[in-house]
Amino acid sequence: MKTHVITVHGFNVFDAGKNTVAKILPYFHQKDISIEVFDYGYFNIFNPRWRNQKIADKLSERIRDLNSIGYKVIIVAHSNGCTITHKTKDCVIDCAIYINPALDRWRAFPKSIKQAHVWYSSSDILLWISKFLPFHSWGAMGCFGYRGRFDSRITNFDKQNDYEVSSKSHSDVFKDEKIKFFGPLITEKALSTI
Repeated sequence: MKTHVITVHGFNVFDAGKNTVAKILPYFHQKDISIEVFDYGYFNIFNPRWRNQKIADKLSERIRDLNSIGYKVIIVAHSNGCTITHKTKDCVIDCAIYINPALDRWRAFPKSIKQAHVWYSSSDILLWISKFLPFHSWGAMGCFGYRGRFDSRITNFDKQNDYEVSSKSHSDVFKDEKIKFFGPLITEKALSTI
């Protein structure tokens, strides 16, 4: 069965994640896996509240298209891209990789996701603050990992404390010197689950 990887960028991004989450794509491409950038355009801090579901519906449609032609699908999402991925429905995501997800840490994972990897950093101050936004889908999962009811599909990875290279902030894992370490690691862990 063929595998396809889609990246979903965060908010406040003008380049479709070229300088953040899309930096992981070459590591999958080296494994002869087809890759794609899902660009939903620029979002400011207010857009996610009103527009995330519409974007998630478009992402779900794209994933359903891939499912229908026999692809396994890996989503690599960052920040608000994780929030969007979390709202997908009526599709199958074989592995969802959440990098510093802007989600409540207790939020249950949808049935559309077969396996999930949550890469978090306790020093991610941006997400720590976001947990105080009233009636907002953002939260601090990117600081603490998933902390809801036990779910065997979900694996947490503390990228700040558990590896010889430490990733501490919301997006520093995408800096050139860190993605060289974490890119292959994230790729291998994802491919080992599907």
